[in-house]
Amino acid sequence: MESLAEVMAILRYEGRQDLAVLLTDAEVDLEFLDVGFPLASDGEIFFTNANIYAPITACKSLRELPKDDDDAILDALREVWAVTEAGGTYVKSVSYSIDRESLGERFALLYADPIGWSRVDRTMDRIRGLL
Repeated sequence: MESLAEVMAILRYEGRQDLAVLLTDAEVDLEFLDVGFPLASDGEIFFTNANIYAPITACKSLRELPKDDDDAILDALREVWAVTEAGGTYVKSVSYSIDRESLGERFALLYADPIGWSRVDRTMDRIRGLL
């Protein structure tokens, strides 16, 4: 997975601090979809989907974005992973998923200390393991 620092910088430059804030703790994974060839050279264009993994609250907000805001994020992704005459990566779409690691850390912090009841502590240990 890769950082979204450059994408956030582009969004801030364009006056979209609200979108940059939603991507603060997020990472992106580019999922390969297909290969194409540009008309001007022998290079390759890699068509991808950008899977953005964000903490649960940010992910919920990202999924509820209006189309214009979603397109602003997609345009910023396309600027960072740009297609040139020699080829490159073309981001066809963007999707948002919950960063499961941040979800597990959040619950681990809530129930980190044993409470002293063995059965409850064992149950909580199993729940943490499942998360």
